[in-house]
Parts: sequence; structure tokens; C-alpha cells
Amino acid sequence: MNSLLRRVSSLISPFSCPVCSHKVDYYEPLFENYSLLLQASYDLSSRPFQTLHWNAYCCPCCGATDRDRQMALYLATRSTELSAGKRMLDIAPSPPLSTHIRTNYQDIAYRTADLRASHVDDNVDITDMAIYEEEAFDCLLCSHVLEHVPDDRSAISELFRVLKPGGWGLIMVPIDLSLKETLEVSVEPGDESARWRLYGQGDHVRMYSEAGFLDRLREAGFEVNRVTCHDLGEEVCWQSGISLPSALFAVKRP
Repeated sequence: MNSLLRRVSSLISPFSCPVCSHKVDYYEPLFENYSLLLQASYDLSSRPFQTLHWNAYCCPCCGATDRDRQMALYLATRSTELSAGKRMLDIAPSPPLSTHIRTNYQDIAYRTADLRASHVDDNVDITDMAIYEEEAFDCLLCSHVLEHVPDDRSAISELFRVLKPGGWGLIMVPIDLSLKETLEVSVEPGDESARWRLYGQGDHVRMYSEAGFLDRLREAGFEVNRVTCHDLGEEVCWQSGISLPSALFAVKRP
């Protein structure tokens, strides 16, 4: 009976995931690593993160995070550019969003890459992507990768190098809006507890401020457009479980 009630509730729900297109009666909160965050005294709910709806984090049908859902909404606004002959590079692809792209943009040449993952087309270090020629891609996605990379400036330069002039992309990182400068504290190798305390995750090497992140993108040569829920439509963002302060950073190589 409970499953039937939930099914009926989802059918009349105003919420709909733009990644899998299923109507849902709720989005699941962020449970992953919650106990480790508590142990590190890292209060996730009180941090003013730019794109993290921690209590409506995950689609119960496909597993898409709120940032995946916001990226899917943005891709839909540029669907006419995702046509035959266009090449997209997706670094450390999110499985739900990757499936969405393969399903909805079948005409593009879509390539996935990651340093170690086995489910991608190429295993490549983002700081040295010599396997790709300069100006090889029309668009790219790189979501929540750079906070893991010690030399993020080299990684951003590589993203710029492989993008064609006029090409565009979405580059996303965790951003704490309370920070005036990007937080990068030297941590002893293997001291995971310090990383949890500082950055909210044991394999992160920094926490970005918005200004610091924008500076690094622009230093590499990118033009940056901040895409908000106002730009995408506040109602559709609410239906998609995206908090109104959330923002995407759409980059362009001039």
C-alpha cells in the first residue's frame, strides 16, 4: 500500500527531474558521508554553499544530484548547438547526466574521461591531456573535479587548450559563499581528518570562494557567464529541486 501511495503521490507531484524526466514526490537529502562530516564538526547545513541543496540533493529515480539537474536544464537551453558534428568532452562524468546526454543528444560525438575510472572512454590526467589535440572539442563539462587536483591552474589551462575558439562549457566546483578567498591550507599527506574539517571531504585539497574560482578561470583566458535560477526560470528550478542561490559557470574560449 505504501508503494502505491508513493506512486500516486509522485504522479500528482509538482516535482520533475530534468535528467531522467520522471515525476518524483521528493528529492532525497544528502546522506553520503554524513557521519564523517559530524565527526569532523563540519556543519553542512549551516554552510552557504552556492550549489548544494543538501536536503533535496538526489533524484530518487536516477540518482542525479542537484548540480546534475541544473546542468541538464542549461544544456536544454543550448540544445540547437548540440548537433551533428559537434564534439563534447565530459571529465569525470556523472553517470545519470552522462546517460541523459547520450539519450537526448545522440548526434554529437560525446567523449568521457577520468584519471582512473573504468567506465570512461579515456583515462587521462586533467593537468596533461596531450592525447587530445588543441581545439579538439566544441564543448566540455567538468563538474566537481578541480577541488581534487593539486595543480588546478594547469588543469584549467588544459581545459582551455582543448576547447575550440568560440567553444563553451560548464566548469563547476564546490563554492562556500562565506569565503572571500579560496581556502588552501597545507595538510600533511594522509591526514584525511584535516581535509574533512577544512573542506568537508577527505580527498579535497581546497575550498573555493566564488571570486577566487572566477579569477582562476579568467587567468586561463576563459570568458565566464554566471547562470542563475533567474536565467533558467525560478519555477522550473524549484520543480527540479534546485535551490534559488544555485549558479552554474558557463565558460567560453574567445
